[in-house]
Amino acid sequence: MADTPLDETSEVIIRAGSTSDNELEVTVTGAAKVDGSAVTQPISAVSLPLPTGATTETTLSSIDTKTPTIGQKTMVNSSPIVVASDQSEFPVKQGSPNASISNGWPVKLTDGLDNLAINSDGSINTAIINPPAPVDATPVNISAFGDVASTAGVDTYYTITNAKTLTIQTLLAGAEYEVSGSIVELFYDPNGDLTVLTRISTIFVNATSDTAPVQQIFIGNGTRRIVLRRRGFGASAREMFAQWFGYEE
Repeated sequence: MADTPLDETSEVIIRAGSTSDNELEVTVTGAAKVDGSAVTQPISAVSLPLPTGATTETTLSSIDTKTPTIGQKTMVNSSPIVVASDQSEFPVKQGSPNASISNGWPVKLTDGLDNLAINSDGSINTAIINPPAPVDATPVNISAFGDVASTAGVDTYYTITNAKTLTIQTLLAGAEYEVSGSIVELFYDPNGDLTVLTRISTIFVNATSDTAPVQQIFIGNGTRRIVLRRRGFGASAREMFAQWFGYEE
């Protein structure tokens, strides 16, 4: 078939078959009309409009100066942080054995029952709490109080029950002020006659009171005993208190 010239102002329709379902329409400029509604079409644009209410640089400018820069800051230059009421425990690590928290705020560590208070100077407020004696054990509580005017000491004895194990938990001591000072000593007397004394614990006191954990055990044979001694470093009288407690089982 010979080519048939077309008028430049005419639009051409090419049809395959006898129906209009398979038509290709060509415009006068030579472009084929395409229906792309059934496929995804590529888009090329320098910029696209933002949805209504989208954040822009203008709307963010009001918070630009509200967020601190990276690095440690003072309280007034830091963002507030609220810890959740059910927050799990935070691990606490000291930077070095001799690290100081001088000029810091008091820190309270808690397990929900007992507290450990750390002061701003790094000291710790402590309370020595002894575990209760076992159910089948017999508590032992030995104390002495009164004037002491001896440098040799005033002794109070406790003989460990034969075939029993004595656990000494804590030693307590206190004394009124005396210029020379006072001392409370706790000894193990294995022979029961003061010929051999093994020092268990010592507390120096002078217008103070103090507590020392012991947690030592001794087995009795009917002779072995514990000696609680109160004495001064000078002969002047002063009131002194001493006590130790534990249990036998």
